[in-house]
Amino acid sequence: MQLSCLVMFTSTASAQPDSSNSERYDIKTCKIVYKFSNGMQEGIRTLIFDSWGDYKKETTQTNMLTFAKDDPSKISVDSFKSNIMIIRTPKSIYKLDIDKRTGTKVNIQNLPFSREALKSSRITIGKDTFLNRPCEIIEIDGAIRLWMWNKIPLKKQLIPVVNGIVIEESAISIDENYSVSSAEFDVPGNIIVNE
Repeated sequence: MQLSCLVMFTSTASAQPDSSNSERYDIKTCKIVYKFSNGMQEGIRTLIFDSWGDYKKETTQTNMLTFAKDDPSKISVDSFKSNIMIIRTPKSIYKLDIDKRTGTKVNIQNLPFSREALKSSRITIGKDTFLNRPCEIIEIDGAIRLWMWNKIPLKKQLIPVVNGIVIEESAISIDENYSVSSAEFDVPGNIIVNE
C-alpha cells in the first residue's frame, strides 16, 4: 500500500489532469519551477506553458535517494539521475530523455482518453495563500491535496504520511511575465524521436 501511494503520487507529480488538453489554465503564459520529494526521489520540475496550456513543456530533473542500512537518517543522493522533457502540443505529446538523446511521440488523437476517465471525486476544502497567490485547496479522492491557482496546481501533497515522510511537490518560483521563444515547444535538434 505504501509503495503504491508513492508510485501514484510520483506519477501525478508531473502528469497534469489535463493531459488531453481538455482543461485550460486561466492565464495565457507562465513559467513555474517546482521542487518535489517522495522519500525515494527528489528533484526539480519546470513547467512552461502558452496559449492557456495548449502548449506545454515540462523538464524534470530527478535524483534517487539512498539510505544507509545502519542509520536510516543518513540520506545520500545516488548517482542515478534522470533528465526528462515532455512537450505537449494540441496534436502530440513528446517524451524525451535529454541525457540519452532519445524520445517518443504520441499522437493525442490516438490516446484512449475519455472525459469520464478524467473525472474524480474533487472537493474544495478551503482557501490559502501560496507564494503570495490566492489558492483553493482541492482534495481528490481523499488521497491528494492540491493548492490550485488559476486552475494550476502550485502545491500537491499526498494526504497520508508514509513512514513519517511527507510526499509533496511545491512551486518555488512563478514567472507570469515569462517570454516564450519561437522555438520553445520544438523538440531539440539533437534528440532522435521514435514515432
